[in-house]
This record gives sequence, structure tokens and C-alpha cells, in this order.
Amino acid sequence: MDQIVTDGRNSRVLRSIARRAGRVLLAAALAVTGAVVTQDPAYADTTRFHGVNWADQRDNFVDGVLYVSGLGVADTYATAATVADRVVGQLYSITGADTVRLPINEPTVATYWNTYTGAIDQALTKGKVILAYWAVSGGRPRDVAAYDRMWDTVVARYAGNGNAYFEVINEPYGYSTTDLNNLYSAWLTRHSDVPRGRVILDGAGLAQNVAAVGQDARLNDTLLAVHDYSFFAGFEDETSWADHIASGVVRWARAARTGSRTTPSTTASRAGRSSPTTSGASAASCVSSASAGSTGPVCVTATGTA
Repeated sequence: MDQIVTDGRNSRVLRSIARRAGRVLLAAALAVTGAVVTQDPAYADTTRFHGVNWADQRDNFVDGVLYVSGLGVADTYATAATVADRVVGQLYSITGADTVRLPINEPTVATYWNTYTGAIDQALTKGKVILAYWAVSGGRPRDVAAYDRMWDTVVARYAGNGNAYFEVINEPYGYSTTDLNNLYSAWLTRHSDVPRGRVILDGAGLAQNVAAVGQDARLNDTLLAVHDYSFFAGFEDETSWADHIASGVVRWARAARTGSRTTPSTTASRAGRSSPTTSGASAASCVSSASAGSTGPVCVTATGTA
């Protein structure tokens, strides 16, 4: 999956993507996330996001506990911390990354949390951590009460850590736009102690329709995520890849301008940084930003797992 972090409301950011996005392929051969950020002094600083995915070898759509590569059922908090020190340390040294995206689901938090937090805590000492929820199937939680309990546990532990980011749901294709935005709004209300600039909202569908999420003012000041699967199109050169990424962001910009908001904003580190004359959410994917009344630049990342 290719990911873009944007603060969805200013066309200057979008023009920058076309010029610079190609450099993201830096880490593509490693099937992890490389990141490139375009920056303008008028926007929030998103250069701090250069991400990789640390995933379960079975994929993250697991009906049960997630064991990211290198961890297993016999691990403890201490051994998980040791593994994370090595894995995250090497990922960062090889790719130049400073952010790792880790999957969570209900069974992992309910039964493996005392171990998994060893890996998360260690990763947080090295940089930023995105805790992203994977629904096992259907693009939505099977049990909303269990989903809520999971996030209550995660937020209680990490809301106070400025390096921790919370991706409410990965690729929420099981929701209509209205239901998805209601889910996001309810999450923000339930977890109002989490700064919105550390909350990541995937676009509708396979995290591709960012306009559908970005135009809901209830979601202002959050980060938005957009996933780009240009490798399925057979692109094998940087120009084709960068053009495909840029076209997705431009579509969001046009949709935002023709909708109830005026111009799109783009932000990776904070949601909804947009110009003072606009409001709404923005587009992005590994880390993205949505909001009203703020501005921000664009971060582009390429990742190996959705």
C-alpha cells in the first residue's frame, strides 16, 4: 500500500506532490514504508513522518491474536521489548524511517496485551508508533462493544505519550460514508482526551475516498489516511507511481473545492491544518490530517502492507 499524509486544504501542497512524490520509492524494494514530505512554511510540519509497517507474517487480517514478525505466543513483555529493539532499530537504520505502524485487534489487546506492550513501549523510545486497528473481515468490527473495550485499553495506556498515534480502523470498506463518519465522530467523543492531531482516519472504502471523510466538519483537526495501490496497475517507474499518487490527492482537492468546504488542506502530523477560510478534514494515509481552520504540508509514504 502506498500512503499519503496530507492536510487537505491547500492546492500549493498538491502541486508539490507531483514534483517530489517519486522519491518515496526509496524503501519500496524492502516492502516497507518510505516517506517523502513536501513542506511550505505556511503549513504544519509533517516531515517527522517516515514510516514502515511491522506486520504479522500471516497478514494483519487474522481471526485471533496478531503476532508481528519476530514475536510469538511464548514471548513476554521483556522478550517482546528485546525483539522490538532489534527489529525497529534495523528498520530505521536501513530505511531512514522514524515511525512504525503496528496492528491491533480485539483478541490481541484482550489476551496478548501484557506482552505486546513490551514491543510497543520499546518502539516508542525510538520514534513514533501508529497503532492501527484491523477488522478481521467485512471492513468493520464484528462486535462493537469489544472494539470499544479494545480502544479504551489502548488509549488508557498511550494517550499521554506524544509519540503514539491512533488509526481508528484500517480500510473501513464495510461502512457507508455516513456510518463511517458517525463511527469516527463517536470515537473522537469517547476518546476526547486524545489530541486530534494524533488520531488517523482512513478514507472511505479501501481508505481511498478521502473526500467523503474530509468534508465532515465534526472530524476537524484529525489526520486522514489514503491508500494507493498503484503497484496493482503494474507501475514500475517512479514517474508513473508519483503521478498516480498525485492524481488521488488532486481528486480530493477538487472534491473539497466543489463541496461544502472551500479549499483542501494537507497535513501529516496534525489533522485538519487548513487555511483560515476553510474547514473540514483532509486526505492522507499512513498518517494524514483533516481539520478546519488550519494548514499543513504533505507527507507521502509507501508501505508493504495495507
